Amino acid sequence: MTLGLWTDYCYEFGGGLVLSLDEIEHGILRCDRPHPATGKRLLAEGRTDLDPTVLSVGQFDCRIHFALNCGARSCPAVRFYRVMRIGALLCA
Repeated sequence: MTLGLWTDYCYEFGGGLVLSLDEIEHGILRCDRPHPATGKRLLAEGRTDLDPTVLSVGQFDCRIHFALNCGARSCPAVRFYRVMRIGALLCA
């Protein structure tokens, strides 16, 4: 199994922290829940250099799946969300 761009492309954050798109989506935004393809928690089981409880959002919100955009033609248009209104924007 190959995850391609989700594991190949990474972002570098301050302090030398580098995270793949997969780690950002499943580790941070989905609260390090088990990855649908591997069944593993990417941050807790795959990374020994960081604490997943510090990086992941406080509480899992199943609406995040609909807010993310993978770039496919069938996906909704890219939207920008503001932290203070995220709940209302995701319900819109």
